[in-house]
Amino acid sequence: MVETFQADKKSLSPIAGENKLLHFRDEYIPLISMRALFKLPPEPKEEGFAGSLIAIVENGGQKVGLVVDELYGQQQVVIKSLEVNFKPIEGFAGATILGDGSVALILDVTGIIKRGLSAEVAHSANTRNGGLQAVPDRENVA
Repeated sequence: MVETFQADKKSLSPIAGENKLLHFRDEYIPLISMRALFKLPPEPKEEGFAGSLIAIVENGGQKVGLVVDELYGQQQVVIKSLEVNFKPIEGFAGATILGDGSVALILDVTGIIKRGLSAEVAHSANTRNGGLQAVPDRENVA
């Protein structure tokens, strides 16, 4: 994770009427809503992503903003692979058991980008950045 912050309306850039790009430190970064990605109902207050918590992550030179509900902090954990213990699930690297006994899933940034980043949004961000970021192949994008 590179950085987290709360988005304001000025920093959001629309594509086809939806706020799918974030203008952040002289770059346009595509946004992925974790609620939409995992098919959860939207928050009643959601009007685009203004006021939302954004976690900027980077993988292979590709920066993406993950729109999240909440961050619980940072911990050192032992990750158990889902692939070895269950089956591969794109977007998840594994799981861990927290100190209170609850299970936490560990996200895989590469898988999240593949599942959630549309080629249209990636291309738009790349064009606005002057062609500086890698754009995922269309067949690899969900």
